[in-house]
Parts: sequence; C-alpha cells; structure tokens
Amino acid sequence: MVRILGIVFVMGVAGSIGYPNLVRATEPALSLTITNASSSALTLKVMLIIALVGMPLVVGYTVFAYHVFKGKVRPDDEAYCRKLRLCRGVYEE
Repeated sequence: MVRILGIVFVMGVAGSIGYPNLVRATEPALSLTITNASSSALTLKVMLIIALVGMPLVVGYTVFAYHVFKGKVRPDDEAYCRKLRLCRGVYEE
C-alpha cells in the first residue's frame, strides 16, 4: 500500500511540475496543453451518453454470460460426452 501511494505521489508531482503543459515543446506556442488536448463539449457529451448506455449493457451481458456458463464441466456430463464423443460407447451415433 505504501508503494502504491508513493507511486501516485511521484506521478502527481511530476504531472504538476509542467501544469498546464502535458508535453513541452522547444517553442512554447507548440506545447500540448490541457486545453489543446481536450475534446469539444459536444464530443464529451456524446461520449458520456454512449458510456451511460453502453456500460450497463456490457455489465448485463457479462452477468448473463457468467450465469449461463457457471459451474464446473465434468467429463461424465451428457453434453460434454456427446460433443467430444468421449463417453464409453454410451452416446455413439
């Protein structure tokens, strides 16, 4: 935990040294600043809507897939045997 806090502290100090420049250039007019790097307000709004709609869909599908595929597969399960034809002559077609 102490290491993580140390890393966060060092990254915070390193980031705040150059504020508002993210990437400095030899000519100050060409530096990448926080303002230059940000998207437009419309783009940020659209991406917020996409995230608010998309994330519940992703989480819901993940929960559904986990529910469908939960549990261990045993070699003597009927579906497993049929699919791989591993059962001892029981499910021969």
